Amino acid sequence: MTDIAFRLASEVLETSGFSCLHAEPATIRGQVTIRVTVASVGRRKAAGIRVWLRSRKQADRTMAELLSSERRSSRYKEDLIVGAELEEVNQLIRCCAHRLGFAVTEDEHLDTTMASLVRRIEAGLETLRKAGDMKKLNREFQAARQARGQSCGDIEGTSGTKGTSYADWLVERLKSRLSLSTTLVQSRVRDN
Repeated sequence: MTDIAFRLASEVLETSGFSCLHAEPATIRGQVTIRVTVASVGRRKAAGIRVWLRSRKQADRTMAELLSSERRSSRYKEDLIVGAELEEVNQLIRCCAHRLGFAVTEDEHLDTTMASLVRRIEAGLETLRKAGDMKKLNREFQAARQARGQSCGDIEGTSGTKGTSYADWLVERLKSRLSLSTTLVQSRVRDN
């Protein structure tokens, strides 16, 4: 259940709008430079630095500010490349965000938030289990697979079918139920 709780917590953070400017060294056009991309919660553990903002719109505006204010930056597809050291780019991004009045969230804070969400979702799952709702969901999954003519293997990937895995199906089914039973992020954060 921890994997499912982690996936649901990631989904909650994803839908809450958290985005980051992710900077990492890259070789582009034959030169080693820093590539800056707008990324989501899925990039939490990627190499490089991440500057977290409350929304995709804030991340896009911060990136546009970096492009207009830093002469060593240029567009590369949908990303930016910056001719500076990684730590300097980190400071440039933070300065641009602060200039625009956006609060910056640290990786450590996001990790703490994620751990808290996982605990709360696990508690919500336990509540569903005690109420018998997990058994109902299991029967519903088995009935859906049998209706599609698929066997119901006990372990993900062992049934030899190409249908939706139990974990994926359960995450989709629990999104609405758990958001109601846990007081998690319910709406997108409004942009300035």
